[in-house]
Amino acid sequence: MPYTAPYAAMPEPRRWENVTSLRVPLVALLGLDSVLALLMTVAPLALVAFILLSLATVVVFLVWLQRARRNAASGRHQFPPGMVFGGWFVPFANFYIPLRVVLDTGWAAAQPGRRGAVAGPVVVWWVFWVLSWLTAFEVTMRERVTAAGSASELYFGVNLGATWLNTVCLAVAAAALAVVVHRITVDQERAVSALR
Repeated sequence: MPYTAPYAAMPEPRRWENVTSLRVPLVALLGLDSVLALLMTVAPLALVAFILLSLATVVVFLVWLQRARRNAASGRHQFPPGMVFGGWFVPFANFYIPLRVVLDTGWAAAQPGRRGAVAGPVVVWWVFWVLSWLTAFEVTMRERVTAAGSASELYFGVNLGATWLNTVCLAVAAAALAVVVHRITVDQERAVSALR
């Protein structure tokens, strides 16, 4: 059976990847990440829970994104499928490649005229994700005074949850990504149900 819009111009994929089964667990994980991010500055154990939960979230998100990207393989993509994973590890380009992979995947499934509905939440997610890393940098200066004199030491590092701004950025990024996952999954479900 041929595709109907928005996949009408695309050849049918060999196998449709199930993104629906990952939507609910992924959105739940992202919701918990969002709550734990806000608790990090007031509850020290929340940071440990956030890091552990985030590792699980990353794995589920990348599996979901790979499946969603395969479903949209015939759409217009700026990067090859390997960039679903590899794009996160290319220095400096990792500020653009993952964003573009998610945008292209979402646009491939969106109905005509709904590209803005996909782009909005994706851009919000990405802006707050990048801001969460920029606000996590911490500079500490310590001065040691000994009998021989004093010495200053400067430390530079990344400290998730170091400031309220950082925790808010992490929480908004997680919540926006939950919206992105839901919208792309629903658009892909709609497209595949139109084929039946």
